[in-house]
Amino acid sequence: MSRRDLLSETTVHAAFAGIVLLTLLAALGPLATDDLWWHLSLGRLYAESGPWLDGDPRLHSAAGAPHPNAWLFDLALYGMERLAGLNALRGVHAGLVGVILLVAWRLLRRVSGSSLVASLGSGAFAVLAMYRLLQLRPSLATILITLLLLGRIFELRERRAPRRALAACALCALWANLHPGFVLGPVLFGVTAGGCLVVPLVTDPSRAKELRGPAARLALTGLLALVATGFNPDAFGAHANYLGAGAESAAEAFVVDEWKAFPAFALPLSNVPPTPAAWAGFWLLLLATPAAALHASLRRGPRPGRITGRAMDDDDRTTTTTPRARRPDPVLLALAGPGLLAPFLAIRFLWLAILPLLLLASMAGDGEAEQHASRRGGKWMAAIAALALLAAVPTASAWRILSPRLERAAYGDAYDADRYYAHAVWFLADTGVEGRLYHPYFMGGFLEYWLGPRLRTMVDGSLNFPHATLEDYSRIQTFSPDEDGGDPRRLLDRHGIDFFVGVGLPIEPRPGRPWRYTTTHLARSTDWMLVYRGLRSAVYMRRAPRNEANLDRIADWYARAGVPFDRQQGIDVRSVLDRSTGWAIENGMAPIDYPQLVAAAERARPRMRAIARDRLAWTWAALGLYAQALDLDASVATEPSASRRAFENARHRRRIWCLLALDRRQDLLDAAEALESDASATAASPGVDAETALVATARRYAGIEDPLERDRLAATWTPLSSVEGGQIRRVERSAPARRSRVDGPDHSGSQWNRSPSPAR
Repeated sequence: MSRRDLLSETTVHAAFAGIVLLTLLAALGPLATDDLWWHLSLGRLYAESGPWLDGDPRLHSAAGAPHPNAWLFDLALYGMERLAGLNALRGVHAGLVGVILLVAWRLLRRVSGSSLVASLGSGAFAVLAMYRLLQLRPSLATILITLLLLGRIFELRERRAPRRALAACALCALWANLHPGFVLGPVLFGVTAGGCLVVPLVTDPSRAKELRGPAARLALTGLLALVATGFNPDAFGAHANYLGAGAESAAEAFVVDEWKAFPAFALPLSNVPPTPAAWAGFWLLLLATPAAALHASLRRGPRPGRITGRAMDDDDRTTTTTPRARRPDPVLLALAGPGLLAPFLAIRFLWLAILPLLLLASMAGDGEAEQHASRRGGKWMAAIAALALLAAVPTASAWRILSPRLERAAYGDAYDADRYYAHAVWFLADTGVEGRLYHPYFMGGFLEYWLGPRLRTMVDGSLNFPHATLEDYSRIQTFSPDEDGGDPRRLLDRHGIDFFVGVGLPIEPRPGRPWRYTTTHLARSTDWMLVYRGLRSAVYMRRAPRNEANLDRIADWYARAGVPFDRQQGIDVRSVLDRSTGWAIENGMAPIDYPQLVAAAERARPRMRAIARDRLAWTWAALGLYAQALDLDASVATEPSASRRAFENARHRRRIWCLLALDRRQDLLDAAEALESDASATAASPGVDAETALVATARRYAGIEDPLERDRLAATWTPLSSVEGGQIRRVERSAPARRSRVDGPDHSGSQWNRSPSPAR
């Protein structure tokens, strides 16, 4: 091998190693899979009652008992968490991902006979499958077992191997208890058997008779594997569950999932699947696979030999040396088709790109092809492609979405508690309240794990609830009229909701993401009492006789903490800020520097005073203290003009927001007129367009006679920019990542009056 070839191959292997390291780094990070939590909660139920449950005690809207499609995976996760803690699951995740990438590399090495091709192909597979790999879900078992079954298929295709056939059937039986994707197992055998019979009739009729024996072996093994998959709690009824899963949720805009078809003719977004790297990579496969197969089929030369390379098992240590295939192998050609078609059913199947990659690897590993590539600089092209894949991981792949923050404190936690607005969750946990919850969809599993079954959720990723529940959830979440055109808040009573968990800041969601901001949905409803308020979340309790015991629990909890609470009006945020500042900071109600911020707003130099007052006004507005924010903004208007201009647009947006929230329609008209006058006087100002939009919003609200429509506009208007929202988020005390369901704070004594610890 020349130095040039050695350098290019080393580059490819080094790039693949970098991809693996980045992937494992993300997999080892804090648990970031929303569905993991409901799998853990189901695992707890299976540990207590076995896989045959009478109902679903986690969901108050459950359609019935959950299907035990992944009961063994759930039970294993829960057992690991009980034995070694949540952090151990991070190691389990990284281990599964590492094994998957290793098996994929060995498969590609087997069919190509080239370690260079194996590294390049495995890197491409990692980028295409990244969104699946970086989520700790039972689908990881499906990916791994699929790769292992492919190894068994290749062996059965080459020779009679009863032991391998039985091992494949046992693997399918295990698979049927780990993930409903087990239906893919018998399909793989059927596709390869059909490939052995049909493909030679088109590409090489002289081989048709030769491949009848392998086809029969594969078909028989597939039939036995199908029988083996019946050994699960649902028997053969489980086969239908996977086919219908996600069909309804895919049509709902608020459920960001991978059940959508691959958007071949729509440019991808960077924050939802498919990512730009996966989109471009799959397009390359769509174009390269049929082109390469057609080109290879038209070449004249020796017939395809056996699939060669190192065998998959440790006891198979020989490497076959039969001639390399010049025409596409029938088995690999048959498998490539489903691999290219599956993402058009749902983009979650992008990981099946391993199938066309195997076909391309087998043709790229052809001895003549390798020599031709070496002469034409093909190895250097491979090196460039590998480096491009490595660069795409942190910049354009799912790694950007799912990789953890790299600060030590965040990476050291088992999970990101702030992602789930844990200040509100820990309030519900520590008060000991009971009943039914309304909450964002993505929080369902987290709430079930930490609060269930004492508090039961409305929706979660298991989709074990009627579609009508999903529709009601959507109307409540987006504050849209119910089916009769009425108040969507009535739907809360239809479902018997006791506690409403509102989350988020008034920021427009990024393209492709669902609506999240619900913090103020019930702020105007007299039927609901505010019992917790934070900078980014709120908890409301239904005023009803059934919640008297819950009200007692909440009042007692606040009394033990020394925090003011009114049994008639609920929590008074301003009173808590003034009288229990330490508690407010620790529990996410006030910024970490709140005392210093208040002091600076009164006594700092003019420029710093203006900055402090702007921040304090946003803080009060975010907490629902709209009148106080307006009063503070009025004082900002008396500052010298040089200090005022920098905050003028923010003050205008904040004023409109507060007046909307307070339902002061005449004041909104006055504010609109003042803004129009300012805009006319400064027509060249870059903020004129923004002020014009504010005027339109103010006039629109003031002109609405229907109180429900005004409530909707006030609850869903988004005055905050993402930068301003990020500033509020950065000064919020990070919620602690608890280690177990009993890991709560001790509210005795005066611990809440201590100086707050620094923010993360």
